[in-house]
Amino acid sequence: MDREMSQMMIDYTPDNWVIVRIYGLSWPDCKVLAGWSGGYLDGDSWRLSSGITDIADYGDYWLVTNVSGSTYKLNKDSDFVRMNISEPLLEIVKESKGKFVDIEDVYRDIHGPEE
Repeated sequence: MDREMSQMMIDYTPDNWVIVRIYGLSWPDCKVLAGWSGGYLDGDSWRLSSGITDIADYGDYWLVTNVSGSTYKLNKDSDFVRMNISEPLLEIVKESKGKFVDIEDVYRDIHGPEE
């Protein structure tokens, strides 16, 4: 772990994740839907973040900060849907008319286009 990383507080590192934009919310309207695969004794779990306020690109992963102050370390190769988040994702899309969005689009929304 590099020195900069060791000084950061990371609250969550999910096994898989997607970014959802939820219509009808004021900014921030994009959230992390994160999933963890359970084992024999504990089942799968998921969490919906409070709303993305910042995204930092660290090469192999994104560090996402939320309204609540929580941070998610999102490995870039884990951006996909598994059973652990499929049901909550369907509910979000159905109830709020939400949709998947690319994290790079949200990054540009926050930081502006690359020069």
